[in-house]
Amino acid sequence: MSKPDVGPRGGPSRPGVNLAALLCVAGSMGGCVLSVAPIVDEEHAVEVPGLAGAWVADDDTATIASVGDGDYRVTLVEDDGRSRFSARTGKLGERLVLDAWAELEGNGPAGLTESVVGTLIPGHVLIVLELEGDRLRTAVLEADSVVAAIRTGALRTPSHEDEAMLLTGSTDSLRAALAGYLERPGALAEWREWTRVAGGATEAPPPE
Repeated sequence: MSKPDVGPRGGPSRPGVNLAALLCVAGSMGGCVLSVAPIVDEEHAVEVPGLAGAWVADDDTATIASVGDGDYRVTLVEDDGRSRFSARTGKLGERLVLDAWAELEGNGPAGLTESVVGTLIPGHVLIVLELEGDRLRTAVLEADSVVAAIRTGALRTPSHEDEAMLLTGSTDSLRAALAGYLERPGALAEWREWTRVAGGATEAPPPE
């Protein structure tokens, strides 16, 4: 990173958020709309039968391993490398969603000291899921639509706009605001289609 992160008025931005929690650079999972608080917390977590496994879309592979109680570990392999995420599934309104955040230790952000990595905020990315057998569709929030909706008041939530749109409300306020917003035309980016790969792991390995 060649220059320090700055906020929209030239001041320092929130620590680590402009790394986009590594999710915004993961093309198949990132939409550069992040939240500081989780959108699916433990109280709202729901296990999704059939989600765990290996999935492929174009040249990318995502391995989703269940940790139990709606928690998952996700490994995304793209042309430019491998990224690891923690994730939790649940319902938001009528939608099945996955809340994902980067595992900073496993991803090793380049150019940052260990002490700096310890201060980073792992932003949460909301991913809408549609699962049917061996077919999985995923879509993230459309960033430009979120920005426009916040500016016009159609989406009422505290936010901070910088390199990524950062939603800064609490879990409860985010859930209340986004449940209805997800049904608006244009709220979601283009759907991505994934196909299950036979033989993929369904449970996360025990910690070392």
